[in-house]
Amino acid sequence: MLHIRGDTHNEIGQFTEEVMPGESSWTVDDILLVTGDFGFVFQGEDRYISERNNLNALAKKPYQILFVDGNHEGFPFLNEYPEEIRFGAPVRKIRNNIFWLQRGYIYKIQGLSFFVMGGAHSMDKAFRMKYFEVCGEPIWFENELPCKEEYQRAIANLKAHNMKVDYIVTHTAPRSII
Repeated sequence: MLHIRGDTHNEIGQFTEEVMPGESSWTVDDILLVTGDFGFVFQGEDRYISERNNLNALAKKPYQILFVDGNHEGFPFLNEYPEEIRFGAPVRKIRNNIFWLQRGYIYKIQGLSFFVMGGAHSMDKAFRMKYFEVCGEPIWFENELPCKEEYQRAIANLKAHNMKVDYIVTHTAPRSII
């Protein structure tokens, strides 16, 4: 079964029976799709033991965790994970059961097609520091919004699928729609 939710923000308590009823009975046949602000890769697991511990705890879950990026992700650190093809398109493998679905691709998951376009504008940017080589708290990353290359990839992939998918997954809608 496919389960969908968003905004887990590096809070391990979001992956419990209390928050997601039935979670304790999910199996290898289940997939959880997090629609942005997964947050478990933010400042680098090599630098922050809590990130590594949380990722390792999630790696023990029997189900797969797929996530689309939001605006509260550590993009430089996400890009350090190995890329492989899963679900018919490139993903970044965070753990054996945790995968980042990247912008502008179409994924085939449980027989359905999902167009993914993550990212979002941080409304709280004025209260956070821009990420530099030295992390400050709290921080934001320039590439929280899709770039020209990602939009071009998205258009090309949608055209290759005759502009038809079963689902569109994003973290937030464009401002013009909001």
